[in-house]
Amino acid sequence: MINSVLAGFCIGVLSNIFWPTLPSVEVVLGCLLLAGLCSWRGLGLVTGVLLAICYFSVYMNAMFALNNSTQLRVMTPTVDKYSPITHRLSVVEDVEIKRVSVLSNGTLKLDATLERAGWLPAQSLRLYWRDAPAAVRAGQHWRVNVKLTPLTSVQNQGGFNRQRHWLSQHIIAKGNVQSGQRLGDANSIRDAILARLKPAIAVQSHHGLLAALMLGQQQDISASQWQQLRHTGMAHLVAISGLHLGVVAFWSAWLLLALGKRCYANEQGWPQRVALVLAMLVTLAYAWLSGMGLPAQRALVMLVIFVILSLLQRYSSPWERWLYALFVVLLIDPLASLSAGLWLSFVAVAAILMTVAQLPAIKPNVSRSQRLIAMVQGFWAVQWRLTLVLSGLQLFLFDGISVSSIVMNALMVPWFSLVVIPLGLLALVSLLVQWPLTSPWLGLLELTNVSLQPFVGLLQTSDLYSGWWPVPLAWQLPLLLAMLALLLAYLGRGFWRAATVVLLLPILALVPSSSPLWRVEVLDVGQGTAVAIVNHPRVMIYDSGAAFGDFSYAETEIIPWLQAQGLSLELLVISHKDNDHAGGAKALMKAYPQAQLVTNLAWPQAQPCHQASGRWHGVSLEYLWPPQAMTGNNGSCVLRLSIGKVRVLLSGDIEAQAEQSLVAAYGQDALRADVLVVPHHGSLTSSSADFIAAVEPKWVVYTAGFNNVYGFPKPEVFARYQAIGSAQYISGEQGQLSISLDDNQIAVRGFRQHSSPFWYNAVFGFGDSQDVQ
Repeated sequence: MINSVLAGFCIGVLSNIFWPTLPSVEVVLGCLLLAGLCSWRGLGLVTGVLLAICYFSVYMNAMFALNNSTQLRVMTPTVDKYSPITHRLSVVEDVEIKRVSVLSNGTLKLDATLERAGWLPAQSLRLYWRDAPAAVRAGQHWRVNVKLTPLTSVQNQGGFNRQRHWLSQHIIAKGNVQSGQRLGDANSIRDAILARLKPAIAVQSHHGLLAALMLGQQQDISASQWQQLRHTGMAHLVAISGLHLGVVAFWSAWLLLALGKRCYANEQGWPQRVALVLAMLVTLAYAWLSGMGLPAQRALVMLVIFVILSLLQRYSSPWERWLYALFVVLLIDPLASLSAGLWLSFVAVAAILMTVAQLPAIKPNVSRSQRLIAMVQGFWAVQWRLTLVLSGLQLFLFDGISVSSIVMNALMVPWFSLVVIPLGLLALVSLLVQWPLTSPWLGLLELTNVSLQPFVGLLQTSDLYSGWWPVPLAWQLPLLLAMLALLLAYLGRGFWRAATVVLLLPILALVPSSSPLWRVEVLDVGQGTAVAIVNHPRVMIYDSGAAFGDFSYAETEIIPWLQAQGLSLELLVISHKDNDHAGGAKALMKAYPQAQLVTNLAWPQAQPCHQASGRWHGVSLEYLWPPQAMTGNNGSCVLRLSIGKVRVLLSGDIEAQAEQSLVAAYGQDALRADVLVVPHHGSLTSSSADFIAAVEPKWVVYTAGFNNVYGFPKPEVFARYQAIGSAQYISGEQGQLSISLDDNQIAVRGFRQHSSPFWYNAVFGFGDSQDVQ
C-alpha cells in the first residue's frame, strides 16, 4: 500500500506538465476528500495521485505568496482586449546573490533569492543590472531598487521554453536593477574556499571545464563549447550530477573499506558500515562545495536512502530505492518535474536497472579473461539501451537526437569515471590540504587538466559523427514509436517479439506527408518582427527579429522553429535596417546560404525590394513601398501577398507620412488586405485613420513584446482598429500566431493559448491588482 501511494504521488506530481491550469481551492478540497475515500478503500495509487495534486497546488501558492505590499497573479491574455501592464518600481529589502554572469554588453545577469521562512518554498528573481558596481559577487546580500516585470518569455514551436525553465529554478519575476546597497559581503565557508581555489584553476588551459567539474562553476564554459556538449550528448559529464557523486562515493567507499579490512581484519559488520557513512559524508561535502545543484541533490537523496537501508539491514529492491528517491526529490521540490535534468537522470537510472536485471550473473569460477569479457558485454548492453532510451527522451525534450552520443559516451564515461573525476577529487583535496601555503603545489591539478585533453579533442571532432540532428515535430511521434518498437522487439521473446512489431506497424500511418495548406506564422521574437509565409516545405520570411551581442532571436527562435517544422528558407525579405527587424538576417543567411535576399540595404547579392515584385510558388508579391531606396522607418519595404483570395499586408515600421503617400498612390481599394501586420508595432506615429480606412483589415497583428518599455501597441491605436471591427492579436501576449489559410478561410491560433495551453506557459504578472486588468 505504501509503495502504491508513493508511486501515485510521483505520477501525480509529474503529470503537472500536462495541466492546463493550476487547480482552484475547490478542486484541492475535493481531491482531499476523494483521497480520504480512496485510502479507506485501499486504492493506494489513486490516493497518491490525488494527494500529489493537492500538494503541488499548495506548494505553488506558497511559492507565489509575497509580502503584504505586492502580490503575484496569473494572467491569461485575452484576444481583442488591450491589457496594459505597468512597470512597477519595488524595493526588495534583502536578496542573496546566488549566481552572477556577465552579458556581452557588460550587463550583469543575477539570480537572487528572496529571504523567507525556512519552511516556505524558495523564491528567486532574475535580475539585470547595467553599470553594476564591480563588487557584486555570489553569496552577498543586497538591498535593491528594481523594476519588476511579469514572468514571461517568447513562445514559439521548437523554441527553448525559458519560462518553464525559470519556474523550475523558482524564479517568480524578472527585473532591472536601478540601484542597490550592499548589506553584507560573502562570508560563507564555501565562498571562502571558492575564492581560494579559483585563481589556481583559472591559469589552466581547460579552466572552464575544471571549474565545472571541481567546483560546480559553469560560467567560464564558452557558448560554443556548451553547444558542442549539448549536440554530442555530453553535457552531463561537466555538470555535477549522479555520475560524479556516484564515482566519488564508490572510490571513497572502496578506499575506506580497503583501509578498514587492513586495520580491522578480524572485525565483521561495523567497519563496513562506518566506511559507508564516511563515504556518504565525503560525497556530501563534494556536493556542498559544488553548490548543491538539483542533479546533485537527486543523487544525494538516492545515496542517503541506500546507506540508510544498508545500515538498517532492510532488504529493498533497486526499484524501491529508485521510487523512494524520486518521491523524496519531488516532495522537497515538486517544481523539479519541470526540469529536463530530473527526467534525464531518473529515466537513465531506470534504464540501467532494467538492463542490469536482465544480465546473467558472472560465475565465480570463471577465468579472469572471461570475467573481463562478461563485464565488457554488460557495459555494452547498458550503453546501447541507455543511449536508445535517452535519445527518445532527448527527442521529446529538445526536438532532436545526438547521433554521436553513443560513441562519445562509450569512450568518455569510463574515462571520466576511472581517470578524470578521481584525479579531480585528489586535486581538490590536495589544494585544500595546502590551504595555508601561498604557493601551493599544482601537480595534481595540472594532471587533471591534461586528462581533459582527450575529451576536448573529441568534442572538437564531433562533426565526424554528424553531431546534432534536429527532428521536425511531425516526425517525432513516429520516431518515438519506432524506438519503442525496436526496444520491445528486442526484449520480447518468441511470439511476443513478432506480435510487438506487428502491433506497432500503424506508426507508418503517422508518417507526415507534405501539405499544400498555406500558413502565415507571426513568430514571437519579443519587441521585433519576424513573419513567415509557409507552404511546406518552403518558407519565406519577412524580417528577422533583433540581435544583441552574442544573442540573436534568429538563432534561438527562428532557426529552431524552421527545424521543428522541417522547413527550408527560400526567400528572406528585410524591410529596413533597424535592429528589431534586421538583427537576425546574418544568422539566417549563414544557416540558409541558398536563400534569396530582398532588401534595400546595401548588402551583397541582395535584390532591391522596389524592383522585386513577382510571384513565389503561386503567391503574388507586391512591393508597394518605397518607390526607391530610402532610409529610416518610412523607407521600410511594404509587401502585400495575395494567397488565393486572401491578401496579407506586411508594413514594416512605416509612419503616417509613408501611409499617406501609399493612400495617395494606390487609392482606397488597391490597399485592401484581410490580414495586416500593424505598422511600427502599434505606435502613435503610425496607423493613421486614412490608412486604416484604406486597408480595412479584418485581422490585425501587433509584433510587440509583452510589457515592452514603449507601451506598444498604444491604446489609441488599438481603439482605432477596434472601431472598424478588426480582430486584434499581440504576439507578445499570445505567443507565436498561426494564421491558416484553408479554402480562403482564415483561422488564427495563439501558441500560448491553443498550441501549448499549459499552466506554466501562462503569464505570471507581478504587481498590485490594479496593474492587472
